Parts: sequence; C-alpha cells; structure tokens
Amino acid sequence: MALAPLDKCTVTGPVLKPDGTPCYPGSVVFALSKRDRDGDIIVVPAPITADVDADGNISVDLWPNSDGYAGTVYSATIMLGKKGTARTQYSSFQVVVPDADTAKLAEIMELSPPDSVDDIEAAIREAQGYATSTHNDAVQTAADRAVVEPIAEDAAAIAPHIGAVVAVNGIASEVEALAAITAKIVTLAGISDDVSAVALIATAVSAVAAAGANITALTADLANVDSVADALTAINAVALKLDDVSAVAAVHAAVSAVAGALDAIGAVADNLIPIGKTADIHDEIQAVAAIVDKIVTVAGIQDDVSLVAAISAKVTAVANSIDDVNALAAALADVHAVAGIVDELNTVARISADVTTVADAISSVQGVAALSGAVTTDTIGWTDVSASGSVTDGAQIFYWPDTLRETDGFLTKLEIGVNAGKTLTVSVDRLNEDGTLTHVADYAVAVPAGAAVVDDLDIPVPAGCVVGVGGVAGIYYETTGGNPAYWFTAAVPTVATPKTISMGNKIHSRFTLKGDVRSKAEIAYASSQAAVATIGENVDAGWLDIVSTGTATPAQFTVILRDSPAPQDGYIADVTIGASVAGAVKVMAVSVVNGVAAEIGASKTVAVAAGVQTLEVGIQIAEGQYVAFTPQQNGAFQFQANSNPTGVRFWYKTGSPLAEGDALTATTLHRFEIAATIKTGLLGSLAGGVPAVQASGNGDDESAAFSKAAAPANTGFVPAGQYVVTGLAASGHGLWGPGKPYLNGIRFPLPLKPQSYTLLEQVRENLIEHAAAGDVLALIGDSISHFYAASMGSRHWFNMFTAWLNYGIAADEPIMTALRPSSTYVPTFYGVTVSGSVSTGTKGPLQESLILADGASLSFAGAYEQVDAWYTQQSGAGDLIFSFGGTDYKTISCDGATQTDMFSAAGATGQSASGTYAIRASRGPVEITGLLRLAPLSGNRKRFRTGRFAHGSYTFANFGSAAVASILTQCTYAGGVCVPILALGINDSFGTNPTSIVSIAEAVIDGLVAGGVPRIFALPPMRPSSAWNSSYTGGRTFDPAQGALRRLYREKGVIVLPVDGIDMTGLGNQADGLHPNDAGNDAMLVAVVERLARL
Repeated sequence: MALAPLDKCTVTGPVLKPDGTPCYPGSVVFALSKRDRDGDIIVVPAPITADVDADGNISVDLWPNSDGYAGTVYSATIMLGKKGTARTQYSSFQVVVPDADTAKLAEIMELSPPDSVDDIEAAIREAQGYATSTHNDAVQTAADRAVVEPIAEDAAAIAPHIGAVVAVNGIASEVEALAAITAKIVTLAGISDDVSAVALIATAVSAVAAAGANITALTADLANVDSVADALTAINAVALKLDDVSAVAAVHAAVSAVAGALDAIGAVADNLIPIGKTADIHDEIQAVAAIVDKIVTVAGIQDDVSLVAAISAKVTAVANSIDDVNALAAALADVHAVAGIVDELNTVARISADVTTVADAISSVQGVAALSGAVTTDTIGWTDVSASGSVTDGAQIFYWPDTLRETDGFLTKLEIGVNAGKTLTVSVDRLNEDGTLTHVADYAVAVPAGAAVVDDLDIPVPAGCVVGVGGVAGIYYETTGGNPAYWFTAAVPTVATPKTISMGNKIHSRFTLKGDVRSKAEIAYASSQAAVATIGENVDAGWLDIVSTGTATPAQFTVILRDSPAPQDGYIADVTIGASVAGAVKVMAVSVVNGVAAEIGASKTVAVAAGVQTLEVGIQIAEGQYVAFTPQQNGAFQFQANSNPTGVRFWYKTGSPLAEGDALTATTLHRFEIAATIKTGLLGSLAGGVPAVQASGNGDDESAAFSKAAAPANTGFVPAGQYVVTGLAASGHGLWGPGKPYLNGIRFPLPLKPQSYTLLEQVRENLIEHAAAGDVLALIGDSISHFYAASMGSRHWFNMFTAWLNYGIAADEPIMTALRPSSTYVPTFYGVTVSGSVSTGTKGPLQESLILADGASLSFAGAYEQVDAWYTQQSGAGDLIFSFGGTDYKTISCDGATQTDMFSAAGATGQSASGTYAIRASRGPVEITGLLRLAPLSGNRKRFRTGRFAHGSYTFANFGSAAVASILTQCTYAGGVCVPILALGINDSFGTNPTSIVSIAEAVIDGLVAGGVPRIFALPPMRPSSAWNSSYTGGRTFDPAQGALRRLYREKGVIVLPVDGIDMTGLGNQADGLHPNDAGNDAMLVAVVERLARL
C-alpha cells in the first residue's frame, strides 16, 4: 500500500550561537505539541531531527501544522555537541510551519515585538488571562482525575477480558462466514420434511420389494444407494463436530459477560481524561479465539449440507424400488443428527451479534488502555539505588526495558549510584520492530558522587521510546545477576543499532517517568503560579452589585474585609462605594493578627457623592493585609441590616477611629455596600501609577519618582525619555523599560522587561573574573571607536560602558593611547594639554606616539589615585617627572637599552582631592605610548579596567604583530592580561576583497591568542547608508565583507557583540551615514550590555 500523501514545507535557516559561531556539531529537534490531523491523515508528535551543518544551517521537511485541526505548534530544541557524546540542550522555542513550499526558521518562530507604552496594560491583562486559564485548566484536570479514578476500578475488572475481545475482533471475518453458514444450515433443516416423506414411503417400498416386480430395475438403482452411503460418511463427520459446536455455545456466557461490561467501558470512554488502569488481556475470550479454528472447520460442512440437499431427490427415487430399506433407515438417524446441528449453530449465530458488539467497544477500551499512561507516574529500575557494591568498568548505555512508553511522557527524576561526580548521558531511543534502537535525543546530566538523585529533569520521552543512561566508564555501582533483565548498547545508538539483552550485573539506576498529560499539567500549574507572581493578580474584596439603598452606616464604624487578604505586595487599585449622602470614606490597608488590628498601613480618604461610585485610589498594600473602610459621616456608605446572603466575612470596630491594638469583632451578620480591587505584580505597578516617572525635560532630579516606582512590587516601568537621577535604590532593582536614566551623569541601561537581576549585576557577574585578575578590556578599532561624531568623550559608548561598569567603584577612564598632536582628536579632547615642543613617534599600540622634547609636558586636572605612563626606554632618553599642583613627586629615568612600552609604575599619587597633574620630560626627549589615569577607589570591590586602542581610518592591517605586542604589553600593568574587543572591518570593506580581509583579521586574532588572551569579543561592522556606496572600490559591497568576518568569528570562537543588528540609518543614529552620533553610541551601549548580560 502506498504511503498517504502529506504536505511538506522545507524549513531552512542558520542556527548560531550568540557570538555568531554555528551550533555545530549539533541538531535541532522538532516535535509537535500533540497529535494532529491533516484531512484524514493522523500526524503523530514524533520528533524530527535536523542536523546543523558546518556553516550553521539546517534544512528539514516538516508538515505545515498551520493546516492542522488541533492548534499545534512545533517545539524546537537545539542540541549542541556530537551525537553519542554529552550534549548541551538549550531552551525550546515554538515554531508554526506555514502551508508553503519553503520557510525561513527565523521567520516562523513565535516572537513578540516590544510592547508600546500604550499597549502595556492590555498586554499584561491578556497575559494574566492566559495564566488564569492555565491555572483553571490545571485545577479542572485534578477534579476530573478525582471523578475518573473510581471508574478506573471498573476498567480493571474489564481488563482480564480485553485480550479475548481483541482475539474475537481479529476473527470477525470467520464469524461473519459462520453466520452465513447458519442460514444455509437452516435450509438443511427443511430436509427433515423430505426425510419424513421417505419414512412414509417405506411401506410402499416394502410392497414393491415383496412383489419382486422389476427386480432388474431395482438392481440398477442400487448405484444410487451407494451414493447415499457415501454421503452418510460426510454426514457422520458433521455429527462428530457437534461437540465442538457445543463448546462454542458454552463460551457464549463468557462473551456475554464481557459484553455486559460495556457500560463501564463506555463510562471510561466518556471521561476521556486519560486516567485509568489497563491490564493484560487473557482468560475467557482467549477460549473464543481457540474455538474460532473449530468454527471455521464447522463452516466447511456447508459443502456436505449442499450434498445432502442434492441427494434428497435421489432418496425419493430409491424409495420406489429399493428392497433394503433397513440401510436407508439407518441413514435417517444421521440425517436427523445433522438437523439437530441447526439449533446449536443458531446459538452460535446469536453469539456473533454479541461478539460484534464487543468488537465495536474494543477501540474505546484500547483508547483507555493506551492513554492511561499519559497521567501516571512510573518508577522503573533497581529498587535499592545505593553507593555500594562492585563498580562496573563499562561505558555503555544501560536501559531498563520497562521505560518503553505507549504514550508521550517525560523523564523527571534520575537516581543512580556512582563513585565519582560526573556528567552522564541520558539517551532517549526509539525501539524498532526488529528490536534495534534508533537514536532520538540525548541529554547531559551532571550527577554528584554517591547515591545521586537528580529530580529537576524535564526530558521528553516520546511514545515508543526507551530511556538509557551511561557514557562514562568505571563509575557505576552494580549488583550481581538476578532479575530483571536489562539492555545495553556499546555507545549512544545511531540508526537501527542492535542492543544486547543481559541478565548480568545490574547498575544501580532508577528512572521516574511521568505521563505527558500529568507532566504538562504540573508544569502548567507551576507556570501559572509563576505567571501569577510576576504578572500579578486581581483580587476582588467585599460585596457584589453595590447599591446606595439600605441603612446608613454610622460614622467611625470600621469594616475590614476578612475574606480577601492581599496575596502579595501590591495596591488597592479601586474601591466601589454605595453612599446615601455626600461625605468621605477612609480606605486603609490593615494587618490583623488573632482578631487584633496589629498594624495600620497606607491609607487614603476619598470623597464620595450620594449614589454608587467606583474610585481609583492606588493605596499600597502588603502581602497578607486586608482592605478596611471607615465612613467619616453617617451614610457615607450603606449596609443591609441582618442580611448577608453571600456570607461575606468581615471584622468590625465601632465608636472611634481604628487604632493599632484595637480588638475586632468577626461576623457575617450584615451586608455593607463596599467593595475593593487589589492588584499585585505588574498589574499592581500599573494601579500604583506606572509609568514610574514623567519626563520633565528640565533637568530636575527625579530620584524620588524612580524609588517610588521600584518600591511596591519591584516592577516599575520606565517609559521612553531621558531622566536625571541622583540615586537609584539597589542599583535600580525592579526598574525596566526603554527609558534612559542618567545616574549622576552616568548612562544607566535598564532591561526591557522585568527581571530579578539588574543588567549591571548580570554583566559584572559575567565579567568578574577579569576584574579579579586585573585584566584589561581593550577596545581595538577605527574612528568609530575613537570618538568620531560623538559630541563629547563621555557620550561615546565605550566611555559610558566603563563608567557604568565601575559605578560605585571608581570613575575611571580607559587607557589613552592617541596622544599624538596630529590626531583628529587632539589630546585636548581628553582634557590633556600639551606644552612645549612635541612630535609624533612610531611606537606603541597605534604605531604613533607622543615625543616630548626636553622641557615639554602634558597636563590635566582631576581627582586620581594613580597616574602612570608607558614610554620607550632607549639610549639618550631623558627622565619623566610626575607632579601634582606644581610639586614633583616621582621621577622615572627613561635612558637605557631599547625597550618599548615600559610602564612608569609611579605608584599612588597620594592625593584624594582634585588638582592639576603634569608629566614632563627632563634632561632629554621621552617617547610616550600610553597614559593611565585611575580615579579613587570606593569600597573594597575590584575595578574593571579598560583601554582604548583606536585610530581613525585604521583597518586590520594596521594592527600587525608589533602593534598587537604593544597592546598585550600595556594590558599587563595590573598583573592581568588583555581581553580584546575587536571593532574593525568597515574600512577594510571599502577597498579589500573579503578573502584578504579574513586572512589579515585571522592573523590579528591568532596573534592575540598566542599572546594569552582568555577570550575575544568583537563588534562587527555596522551597515553604512547608501551615501557611502561610492567608497567601495572594484564593485565591492558591504555584505560580502560582513559575512566573511561573521564566519571567521564563528570559526574562531569570537564572542560577537551584535551592534550590526541595529538599523543605524533607519533610526537616524549616524551623523554622516557611517559614524554613530550620540543616539547611535547609546544604541551600541545597550546592544553590548544586553549581550554581555547573557554570557
């Protein structure tokens, strides 16, 4: 039979790491979220694996699930590493495959664009709805389980009969044939009338015989009698089968019993919550299966019956002349016996109807059986996992056969005894019909030494798959021999890999597998709780359908709504009050302990008019606090005396304003016309006045507004705009959004969505090893890295990055190397003044330097704890003299054997106040290749050291071996090494072919690696506007060079900081179509920070 046609879409695209390198070797595993169908074709959620090629691309044919009926999505999981080795699994993402011939992977991922400010509240409300729906589904699943579990007991009673039902179902065609035969045998019953007629004729026959007339004719007819005798043999055979037919009838009761169980089966099918128990099929109906062969044999009598019917006429003819009617009389007994078979076979015919009914139920029973595993939790493997016994020397993958699942599930827990902490391979493999294994996916799982328990797993195990563990030799505790049997393979299977079945030593391992539905329900429930905690909740407190009629509540009669404490910190967003007079009501957040008003929190008095009104109040409320109302006049809200149909509970206090320590009375006696809405999380932030701050545009300090926004629920949203801030509590914890705060003049990037850590904490954590070691983050670049088009040095992305990274530690600047007077940015740009005779040298990181003639100097003002310089030691060189406020404090001799990039090591300045520093040459010229200025250190944290090694118009070729060696040397001044950030390539793209660019850039990278750098970052070139098209020579364009550099960085393991993803031209972020302006530098800062936060 040909395969059913199924539409396919070829999905292609690159799968890269954040640094631009390919996920190679690796693969992407696509799996539908559940079973779906396309027309009359069932599509099961079997995983489909697409290997990533050396360039990072995949190509895979997938069914377009957009055509399906079940609203499925593909879950795409990236597995990094070679198959058969420990692999790294990355978080799954969702994919919807369109009904098209081809699709790009990046275009069919379910991505959400950043929300606009106006859409924030709507998006939050929608997310809350999803979370609530998921939560409700989880609760309903639990309720359904309670209903269905009792029904499972009925299913258990049916289980022993299921095998027989299946067997009968398999012989349905024979049963139908039997029914047909029954009709024919009914016809046979009619023969009995003919037999009776023969008996009546016997007297006439006897008379004929006695007369002896025409004996010759009678003799001729004896041949017909012989034919009758032959037929009797067949009839006797039929008679012998009566016992078998009786056996069929005997089974009827068992079959009827199974049919009678159909009501219970139907109940299970109706409650298709896949919870239940299945059992092996056997017993009574197995007898039916065995009898079927006999029934088929009975079916063979139809030929004999036909023969009997045919000879009826001949018997009549013989009766006219036979003289041996005794033989015929003997035959009649057999004929009557055949007629008796009819009753038995009629019974069989009735059984066939029951069998058909039972067969119809098989699919429902099998459905329950197949789905029961979807909600069960199974623990499979060695019963006593311990860290004792002998240790196996193998590195095989070990499987417990009982991990084979009929439904999708998840491995949630691994228990294993090992003598050393290692990273093991958990392998999920499909069991083929021939008993071999085909690899589906594998996962790296770290286990500690001893009787290890890893219970936070979430590894998918599709239907038809088994689970194995191993991959590391000589660490597994084992027990000698015995049951049960296990399987093993020499390594992670590939395709149709044979397995070995063994009763030998068993490793101490055990798996816990949860059914797909159960696991997803638990995940959904946990996710819903997490979503509720982050997004927040709306909690309604008080009574419904508020009215302004009834009895006036007395002034100072405080009502505290007992049923609705705040589930977490948030706000009383609004109140609804039914008043009979105009007046005022005090609304409070109150803590109640043992019936006593323990603490009165935030409050607000709101004006009310006669009638029903809903008022926004935005009162902070802490977790566990209650909403309280106190009318300031009689009738400021109403109540219904001695009537409270809904039974809302409350406390009350009468006669005087509520005070801390007041005893409260609990009751449900009355209904009050008051209600409130408590909002928490993001919803609470909105209720409390988010957006957090308003852009004043006049430079006012808005620290208080920022602190207020972050305080209530740590989720203060900061809308677009620039803000002046002098203080951020906890470095901005809880603040998020597109706003741009400047904290004491330092640009302070915020995350674009709420998170538990600030970007500053994340980046510092990811780079802390370099601060601890005294490494230098070294920006190696061209004019874009050297301030071109930035309005001032402090607005360049690298200077903002340095100041932000060291916020609260030190107000440092990067190492300065562009000191030559011929620079586009002369030293005054850095606040450095050059006096006396100076010239340009050829040493240092830029192969350009500042030569101070005897008596010449450079000076600058500021507060610095360390001022130093790099210089060229050579014969005839003079001294460098360091001074503060006109007083010399350090002299360094530069005379000696030639050596470049000597560090002055002048040490601490001994100054804490701001003043003027000078470095001058004395007794001869001195070549300076770099300047270091470090601000006073605050606290005991390590500073992050940075350096700028950039020059306008430079390409990779300008950073040859001498320049690289100089950079590496200068970066060791604090005992660390260089951590380069390559920001080159745009000038290369204008005039150099991509092959040459890659060759030269590779030499630079190799030189840095040889110099001991621990890692390399890179900023790829950013696309210039079309105004620069004329700068490309030889028909070159931007893209070939860009692609070539990206591939090189990927191959070399360089971490890409993706500034090239910014639409600089479209956003107006370029001063001249190429060089970033202040907005462009800000965008580069954000891109760099967000990438470093994800290291």
